[in-house]
Amino acid sequence: MELQSEQVRKQMDNFVHQLEEMRDLTTKIIQDANPAKTDIGDALTVRNQAPRVEQQQRRVLRSLGGGYTPGGPRGY
Repeated sequence: MELQSEQVRKQMDNFVHQLEEMRDLTTKIIQDANPAKTDIGDALTVRNQAPRVEQQQRRVLRSLGGGYTPGGPRGY
């Protein structure tokens, strides 16, 4: 049981790392696709896209692990 738990932890850590990489790449693609914004409203719109990506990541993690959070109360 201990070995299985350790393996699941490693897999979830790798999964979280991959999600972080995807978030960073998505952010870079969005920034590259949009020309530099000079209006403060436009700048805030671009900045506010990151929380949506994080919400999607949390939804995926919840659906996979039933509430897994890195370093969370379960000790993962």
